[in-house]
Amino acid sequence: LRGKNVHNAALVALDYRTGEVLAYVGSAGYDRNDLASKKFEPKYDAAGDGYRQPGSAWKPIVYASAFEERRLTPGSLLLDITTEFNPRHDWAPRDADQRDRGPVLARTALQQSLNTPAIRALERVGNEAVADRAEALGINFLGGREAFLQAGLAGAIGTVEVRPLDLTSA
Repeated sequence: LRGKNVHNAALVALDYRTGEVLAYVGSAGYDRNDLASKKFEPKYDAAGDGYRQPGSAWKPIVYASAFEERRLTPGSLLLDITTEFNPRHDWAPRDADQRDRGPVLARTALQQSLNTPAIRALERVGNEAVADRAEALGINFLGGREAFLQAGLAGAIGTVEVRPLDLTSA
């Protein structure tokens, strides 16, 4: 990862059946004090203490909430068409391939980790239901539940920060 502006890394591997921790590495070099700098603190546990934007790891929580609340089913159609969800902030998220796929099944949108359908799923289910599902899974938000709810649509789709360890164990 040299030259990629990456300064730390973490890994948590769990047995999905039992929840047993198989491997836990919270830092790229816990014992490497010689590597300490403004950008890298070897003793910082990035997996357990570091809050990050969850990105696409958040989408299954959104869809699980929508399915549980019976707002969507895996066979529901969602539109994957570029949409400006917040004109004041010029927020029209796209996928890396910049494609508009038109109508897609919710299961396909989740499998392909499509951004616009995930936002549409969130609009159907609402932030409260997603916050409830996240809390039931043991996920904590930086700033608490209220910070998550106040962040609005963008926050609920993953700009609010969570601990990677919480997502791993969820």
